[in-house]
Amino acid sequence: MRSTRTCRGALADDSRGRPRTPDERSVERYTARMIIDPEEHEVDALLARLPAVDRCVVVEVGCGDGRLTRRYSRHVGTVLAVDPDQAALAAFRKDGIPGNVEVREMPIDRLALPDESVDAVLFSWAL
Repeated sequence: MRSTRTCRGALADDSRGRPRTPDERSVERYTARMIIDPEEHEVDALLARLPAVDRCVVVEVGCGDGRLTRRYSRHVGTVLAVDPDQAALAAFRKDGIPGNVEVREMPIDRLALPDESVDAVLFSWAL
């Protein structure tokens, strides 16, 4: 049985479970943070929605060279990082893959997972 506090239940609150304030949702703040460091902004947005539990399972579609994966993987249980680009995955492997990350070279339409086996799917910066 899955934890009662899963990734699906965290959308309305921040990582500490408190309601988001209007300032935290402001367009200006979002835009400024996105311009300064888009990858860090992406990680912050993801982590605000994921509980930091060791059982949280994330599938990342289009992981590329793993820059985003490395930033958030230490906050979740396991990551299945999928990408069809052999060169990008070679760069990911060259820089080292975190122990809780499994990398698969394949197009996403070939990925088959059991129902309810993941808590979140991340599709970011992928075409």
